[in-house]
Amino acid sequence: MEAVLIADGEFTFDRAEQAQPFCKGAFVGDMEALMNDIPLHTTLLCLKPGEIYYINRADLLEYISDYPKLQLLFRNRRFVE
Repeated sequence: MEAVLIADGEFTFDRAEQAQPFCKGAFVGDMEALMNDIPLHTTLLCLKPGEIYYINRADLLEYISDYPKLQLLFRNRRFVE
């Protein structure tokens, strides 16, 4: 299980009706699922070629444990732009 940081390009969820695609600087990841190890079956589609970075669950949880304010920011979110 992973989260994604978008470095460039445009991306969207395959089954979403969001108004605008995710672009540079967006963090995409269901934090509740990541924190509770709940499997997800969502696909991120590339609309405009770009670059993304995957952040694995263990590394992300370790990082946010050092920064409690991030836990509050990411709580109950699937993305942060």
